[in-house]
Amino acid sequence: MSLIRMLVLLSGALLCAGCRSYNQRYVAERSDLAPEVREEILRKQVTVGMFPDEAWAAGGSFLVVVQVDEKQWGTNVVPPHKIILAQRSHPDGSKIEMTFRNRTQFGTSKPVSFTVFCIVRSGPSGIDYSQLMNA
Repeated sequence: MSLIRMLVLLSGALLCAGCRSYNQRYVAERSDLAPEVREEILRKQVTVGMFPDEAWAAGGSFLVVVQVDEKQWGTNVVPPHKIILAQRSHPDGSKIEMTFRNRTQFGTSKPVSFTVFCIVRSGPSGIDYSQLMNA
C-alpha cells in the first residue's frame, strides 16, 4: 500500500471517528433536556410536547411553513430557522408547520411523510404548548 493511500485512509478514519449526526450533537449540547425527550431525539422520533427545535433534531430534514406572530417579528421577512429556534426562549404564538419524511418515526422500511403543527405561547402559567401530528 502506498504511503499516500494509507494517509488518505487514515485521515478518513480520523474524520469519521468524530462524526456525529445532528440529533447526537443536539443532545450532547443540551444538558437541560428531559431524559425522555433526549431518548426520543436519539431514536429520531418526534413526539407531542417537543419544542420545534427538538422536533427538528428528532425528525431530521423538513419542509416548513411559518405564520409569524407579527407583534414579535413585524412584517419583515425572517428566516424560518430563526423563528423555530426562538420559540424555546421567547415563545410568541407563531404557527409552525413542519413536514418530515423518514423511516424512524413509525419504524417503517420506506420513508413516511408526516406533519407536525406547533404553536408555542407564553402565558401567566408559563408556556402553553400544543402540537399535533398526522401521517
